Amino acid sequence: MTADMPSQRIQRLFFFWMIALCISFGFDLWSYFVLYTSGLLGFFILVQARRRKHIEIDWKFFIPVLFFIYLVITPGNPLKDLHVAGIFSAAFFAGAAGWLLFRDRLHTILFALPAALAANFFLSCLRTLLFDAPLLGTSGNAGRLALSFSHPNVLGELSALGIFFLLCFPHPNRTIRYTGYGLMAILSIMIVLSVGRSSYLGMASALFVFAAIRSWKKSLASVAILLVVACAAFPFMPDSEQQRIFNAFQAPLEDSTYQSRLPIWSLAYQKITEAPFFGNGLRTFQIHYQEHLDRNYDTLKAENLHTEFRYFKHPHSIYLAAIYGWGIVGTALLVACWVMAIRYGHYQGHHLMLYITGFMLAFGLFDVRFLSRDGALFLFFPIGMAFTHTIRIRTKLT
Repeated sequence: MTADMPSQRIQRLFFFWMIALCISFGFDLWSYFVLYTSGLLGFFILVQARRRKHIEIDWKFFIPVLFFIYLVITPGNPLKDLHVAGIFSAAFFAGAAGWLLFRDRLHTILFALPAALAANFFLSCLRTLLFDAPLLGTSGNAGRLALSFSHPNVLGELSALGIFFLLCFPHPNRTIRYTGYGLMAILSIMIVLSVGRSSYLGMASALFVFAAIRSWKKSLASVAILLVVACAAFPFMPDSEQQRIFNAFQAPLEDSTYQSRLPIWSLAYQKITEAPFFGNGLRTFQIHYQEHLDRNYDTLKAENLHTEFRYFKHPHSIYLAAIYGWGIVGTALLVACWVMAIRYGHYQGHHLMLYITGFMLAFGLFDVRFLSRDGALFLFFPIGMAFTHTIRIRTKLT
């Protein structure tokens, strides 16, 4: 911690609140409240440190801030993405202040996320044994592990983030570090049981990044472990979910899920051509798609039997979603933040942003988590951590 930046009491409060942030996301409890509070605390700490001349902030640090302001304004549909700007900025400032104050203790803070996710899983298993409650989802998520989260892909995304935290910030204590390896295996099982094919693609892409960074030989053990985990978990899946996995490999372009995405992508592309520079506001998509579906459902169904009568909230592709929502201008700002974060993460000595990028480039082919708090934590918390490379600390660390 640093002396009087702004005070030891606030630093201790923020330290425990950062741990609470990870735990709240792991159990999906009060995560919005904890995220916003962490962001406000982080922002306050940075402002006070700058006013008291404990730190000097380079102008590049404000590029993500410019992106958040752009989202607040949402030129294509004023103020529509105010909520998105809020969760993005909260995650960013929490990550920035967390790295600035607790760089040497991040392994303790970030360990709380995979630990909480694993505890959530074990408690759900215990509930199943004691009360005969279904472990896998019902209704729309039938046969898929979702735990307390709104969708299995949320569990897959957060489990992947937990694995990346453990890889990039291993605990110096050997016993805890080995416990982290066990947590990686548990999180891998959870990803498999979530039957989120977007998560599968994302983890495969992240594993490719891992192999490129750590060398192919060192990655063989990870590949072997993942295959064993997948084979062990596969028999526990319902037949319908096993068939979904087979379909993804046997004939991906004929898969019903892929086919059902085509009308969504078509409308997103149409709206992009209508507002290419400033976009439409990402949170307007459900309104546009609802109108489109109500007006043209019979025609769409005749052309594509897999068309669903569902009002989707986003274009189900990160590539289309960014340009649809924020246009070329907003997407350029997002890409600038992303690329700079990868570079700064390398300077800081970790590869967290590279793993996240590898995961998101593949995961984002068919899904979007931008609108939710888990997406903000997944992307902008690490971006905030990386951008502290542009901050110079003038107060001696104590």
